[in-house]
Amino acid sequence: MKRRIWTRKRKALSLTAVTLVLFFLFQYTYGICLMHPVQARWEAEQFYGCGSTERICHVWDGAVGQHVTLSSNEHALLLIGTYSTLSGWSCRDRDAVDCSEAAPLYGGTLRLSDGAVEDVVYAYGQVNDAAIDKIQLSFCFAANETAPTETHIYLTDAEDWHEHNGQRYFLLRSDALMPAYAPLNGRPYQINQGMVWDCTLTALNQYGTVLAEIKT
Repeated sequence: MKRRIWTRKRKALSLTAVTLVLFFLFQYTYGICLMHPVQARWEAEQFYGCGSTERICHVWDGAVGQHVTLSSNEHALLLIGTYSTLSGWSCRDRDAVDCSEAAPLYGGTLRLSDGAVEDVVYAYGQVNDAAIDKIQLSFCFAANETAPTETHIYLTDAEDWHEHNGQRYFLLRSDALMPAYAPLNGRPYQINQGMVWDCTLTALNQYGTVLAEIKT
């Protein structure tokens, strides 16, 4: 009797294991119901055609409810925001920078949204010039072309950067929350597309001399 019960248990476990393997193969092949945030990164890599990247750093941003991940390889930088839903992990906001040509600084910016109320701005990049000691992010935005423009400036020092395989990387978050929606007759409407905004990354040495500049 015991041997018969064990055989049934073993068959049930084997069937469960096979079902799980088939399920993971199906969702991996068709990109449905991503079960892990790294799969969202793979999806972004395929979207940009940048090849496989290695994770540099990862932070949780509670203001927009997303995991922010910076990754890279010798050809590209990738920044994505991922979040969990009932149907699995998803990537709503993402950006990539081409690093194939020699430059003292690679960088970009990405707006992350919670999809309802707030946006934040992240600056990210790779520093290749040893003399670069600081990175300055300056961005301005306005609700439309005639509205007053708000300007914000943020600095990040080399001591706050990340090192990976002999390279230096930075990830800088703006503290200014940018409104993603505004009320119209009691109902929200999206104004992201109507906003005028501009971001500039400036690389400085220890004396404040500008060594490189990127407009994103």
